[in-house]
Amino acid sequence: MSRKPFSEETRRKMSESRKALWLSDEYKTKMAGSRKGKQHTEETKRKMSESHKGKHHTEETKKIIGEKNKGHKPGHKHTEETKEKLKQKRVGRKPSLGKHWNVSEETKRKLSEARKGDKNPNYGKPRSEETRRKISESNKGKPHKHWNLSEETRQRMSEAQRHRSEETRRRISEVHKGKHHSEETKMKIAESHRGKKHSEEAKKKMSEAKKGNTYALGKSRFRRD
Repeated sequence: MSRKPFSEETRRKMSESRKALWLSDEYKTKMAGSRKGKQHTEETKRKMSESHKGKHHTEETKKIIGEKNKGHKPGHKHTEETKEKLKQKRVGRKPSLGKHWNVSEETKRKLSEARKGDKNPNYGKPRSEETRRKISESNKGKPHKHWNLSEETRQRMSEAQRHRSEETRRRISEVHKGKHHSEETKMKIAESHRGKKHSEEAKKKMSEAKKGNTYALGKSRFRRD
C-alpha cells in the first residue's frame, strides 16, 4: 500500500519543526555528546559529499545563521578561562594546521576548482573602502606572509605567474583600471626599496618574466635602482 504524499503545507510545518529542533542548544549538546570520539568512515564522507553537491543555503537559512553568529565580531578575543578550556580539549590530539591537514592533493585540486572564477562567493564583489581599511589596520606591524617562503615555493609562484592565461591577465587588468597608488603608498614603496639591489640572477629572471608580459611591464616604474 503506497503512502499518501504529504501536502506542501505539511512539509513546510515538518521543516519548521526540524529547524527549531536542530537549532536548539539542548539538541546540539546531545549530538555533541553522542558523536564524541567518533569519526565518519570514508564511505560515509563520500555519501555526505554527494548529497550536498549543488545545494545552497536559502536566504532564510542564511539569515538564521547570521542571527546565531551575531556578537562574534572580528578581533574578538577569548577570555583566559575559555583559552584554558580549549587547551584542555586539545590535549592528546594530533597537532593540526587546519581542517585540511590530511586532505590529499587530489582533494585540494578539487577544492581549488570548485572555488575558481564565478564559483567563488566573492567573485565580482569588490571590497568596500571600509573593509579595506579594516584589513589594512589588522595587518599593520605583521610580517608579510611571503617573507618566509622557501626558494622552491617562490619559484613555483613565479612559474604560475609567468604562465597566466590571456583571460586571467585581462581580468587582472580590468580590476586595476583607474586605480592609482596614493602619495603615502608611493612614499612607503620608495622607502622599502631604498638601498636594495637585485642580484644578477634576479635581474635575469625579472627580464625573462617580463618578456611578452604587458601587465608586468606596467609595474616597471617601481623597479629598484
